[in-house]
Amino acid sequence: MKKNTQNYVCMIPLALWFVIIPLVVKVKFYANPLAEYPWYSSESSLADFFLYYKSILITITGALMIAMLVWQICQMRRKDTLLNTNTRIFIPIIIYLALAILSSVFSKYGYFCTHGMPDQFETIWNLIAYVVALFYCYYVVVYHDSDKPIFWLVVVGAALVGAICVLQYFKVDIYRMIYAGDGYTFTFEEGTVYGPFYNTNYVGFYSLLFVPLFLLLCICYKEWKVRIISGVLTCALLISMIGAESITAVIVMAGVIAFAIIFILLKNVKTKKLLWIPLAVILIGGIGSCIVAIPRVGAYLKATNTEKTNLENIYTNDDNVEIDYKGEKLFVQMIQSDDVIAVVLRDQNQSEVSCEYVDDDQGYYYTITDERFSGILVTPVLISEDPAIYGFTVFVDDKSWCFTNQLTDDGTYYYYTDLGKLTKLNTDTISADFGPLVNKSFLASGRGYIWNKTIPLLKDYIFLGSGADTYALVYPNGDFVDKYNNAYDNMVITKPHNMYLQIAVQTGALSLICFLVFYLWYFISSLRIYFKQRLDHPLTITGFAIMLGTMGYMASGLFNDSTVTITPLYWALLGIGIGINQRIKAAK
Repeated sequence: MKKNTQNYVCMIPLALWFVIIPLVVKVKFYANPLAEYPWYSSESSLADFFLYYKSILITITGALMIAMLVWQICQMRRKDTLLNTNTRIFIPIIIYLALAILSSVFSKYGYFCTHGMPDQFETIWNLIAYVVALFYCYYVVVYHDSDKPIFWLVVVGAALVGAICVLQYFKVDIYRMIYAGDGYTFTFEEGTVYGPFYNTNYVGFYSLLFVPLFLLLCICYKEWKVRIISGVLTCALLISMIGAESITAVIVMAGVIAFAIIFILLKNVKTKKLLWIPLAVILIGGIGSCIVAIPRVGAYLKATNTEKTNLENIYTNDDNVEIDYKGEKLFVQMIQSDDVIAVVLRDQNQSEVSCEYVDDDQGYYYTITDERFSGILVTPVLISEDPAIYGFTVFVDDKSWCFTNQLTDDGTYYYYTDLGKLTKLNTDTISADFGPLVNKSFLASGRGYIWNKTIPLLKDYIFLGSGADTYALVYPNGDFVDKYNNAYDNMVITKPHNMYLQIAVQTGALSLICFLVFYLWYFISSLRIYFKQRLDHPLTITGFAIMLGTMGYMASGLFNDSTVTITPLYWALLGIGIGINQRIKAAK
């Protein structure tokens, strides 16, 4: 096959990766794999709109890339083998992938590793495909000199995403138009920019990857056609980011631009060019904008103390339910005589707690008159009529907690959740805290609570993690009292809102170290290369821009998760960036 034909064939997987996969949006109904868990809905069927088919197509495209790589390598001449390039940089990421695979192989939750978690669908097959895409893009750039065709694929993909987002900004939502007649309800308000990405934060994530590329091309590229196209795309993606209202993206974008300006100023400090003048003006303007945004950023990062309720904990014991309240213990026991239900209330000394029996239009209930437990009401309830199943509800502050000992064979007490499921509340369901984040639940828009509960999990996943896409299963979603006390009542935590915690839990802390070593290796080597290179050639402009884009992605990863909507693009750009670095070093 001729060289040119091979080049075009090699572009097929990349066309899928950069253009098609980000745009895939289609409804998928599937069986609920979490129906047995007490903290998740018991609905038999769930629906996905943005993620399922992206995940499937990523896996298929990854397999196609493997096939293409094998075919290409087999056709290489002896002098063109991969050993002729410096590939040591890939050692850490190969170890990372091996640990990810082992984590999934030995996981207790193998089904989710291979099939994916609802609202996530980032399987082990996707993690493998990411790394395959990294190698594939590196190979295409180094051995086919195909940076220009890849660039135009990136342009097409960004143009389509940008068009969708800008239209949404102006309240023209193509997805509402397509699915309006099918009875689907959109949770996003009109004018909200979410693109094809499921979450508004991911629009900012996408912009962070590509705005540096198009902005630099618009400023530095010599060809006017490319400059105009890049300028339009830059504006479209910035509008998208503003419309998505992602404060994380705004903060990180400002940091990336400031870094780039300072880097370029330092590069040119000894030259006679006046490049530093406009850059300094931009930098000063950026600093001024940041000062104006300080109140909003301060509100985002504010770590006010969480106002806890008086409820400290609940335990469902064998013969009673223990309510820890204001430093005291209240024990509640249900007694049934035929169809008459009564409750017995005792304190930690087994003394009866005084209460008043009330029977009015609201029903009958017990109001505790003991000042230690003032504010608590206990009400007998009929959970099921046929057969007759009784229990009791304890009203504590503004929440009711239902318990029964009649729905299981062991005759012990269980918490009957708001979803109609039974679960034990005991010492095993009480989650550990990370000291510095205790009572800082509202940090970074509520991320403080999730991080507080995630960090203690890391000690269990040093070498191997829980498995790909299993975070929700090891996170303490069953700690109902603590979630209630931190304003997460009836919410399911499926992701840590931090890519690094996500990696550490799912594929192990050691895999996280390998991932960071790999990226830092690339980043530091890129700094050295581009500090010495003039930004007047398409290759160096693109390489430097990719370094900035991936830097923004990594910084944003402190507040966002890895996701099938954006992460595939990060890995592909990283492969392109490493390939460009290799070509620049080889040209010296």
